[in-house]
Amino acid sequence: MTRRHQWRRVLLWAAILALLSSPFLVTFLPHREARSKELSPSELMVKAAIYANESLVELNKALVLDKPDAESLAMDSVAARNVSEALARRAANTPDTGLAGFLKKAMLAYADLANASSYTLVATPRLYEGLLEARKALIALKECKVDKYLELYGKARAKLLEADKTLLEALSLLVSLNESYLLSPVHEEIAENLTASVAAAAKTIKELEKLYNIVKSYRDTIEKLCQGRKPSPSRLQGLASSISKLNPGNAGPLGYEEAEAISHILSLMKGQAQCNKPGAGSGSGTSSAGSGEGGRGGSGAGYGEPSSDD
Repeated sequence: MTRRHQWRRVLLWAAILALLSSPFLVTFLPHREARSKELSPSELMVKAAIYANESLVELNKALVLDKPDAESLAMDSVAARNVSEALARRAANTPDTGLAGFLKKAMLAYADLANASSYTLVATPRLYEGLLEARKALIALKECKVDKYLELYGKARAKLLEADKTLLEALSLLVSLNESYLLSPVHEEIAENLTASVAAAAKTIKELEKLYNIVKSYRDTIEKLCQGRKPSPSRLQGLASSISKLNPGNAGPLGYEEAEAISHILSLMKGQAQCNKPGAGSGSGTSSAGSGEGGRGGSGAGYGEPSSDD
């Protein structure tokens, strides 16, 4: 942390302590009897950090296919949104200058953090459910069940895209968040880690979408390969070019399954190429069709089988 950053944090704490003990608060807080029923700005900021940490933990669980409690997260999402709105209201009634100005910026930063947490808590169960269904789809693709893959991923896709939209809302708030106005290094670390996890989840969905669009576009070509038939050279070339742009490392918890599916398609393409060589035996075209092992040196390289099949 830079010296300037440390000094700003000292000023923020000074602002909170000074304002919370000063009659000046009546200029931007409700009347005394109403205040007794509401959390103070400092309590609201702590609440925002708590919800941010919860959203980080739950999102990371979903990213390793650990089932979240959807009902609990839905309630906490509403609570986090309420905290965000309360902080925004307090900030709107706080002057922009002096110590009050520092406090105002802190409240706005925590309001954004709580709001991003609310979005993340909503997205997490949808992401989890979509990933589970997408995993089944990838297994079907590896087994050359192209129609089954498209059917299963079609079900997963609605949930994944819905989660993606919400995650991008959270990410927009997080990347614009001025972390120097957070009152604790721990809160700053939570915000940074939440930003990274939300970005990773969005990247996972984007990668799965790329594969889906390729399979959808080259459905006939992949089906012919699976059947040991010869697709047109131009279609094969287009399929190979599209596959080369995939990166299973971006598929998060489904990186292994995507790599295996890609590897199998590549092995079929390799077998077709061998079959097309002059003098090749008539049975060589489908010799590798039943195994995804032969293509691991390509897009699937580096992805070992998981230690457990959850």
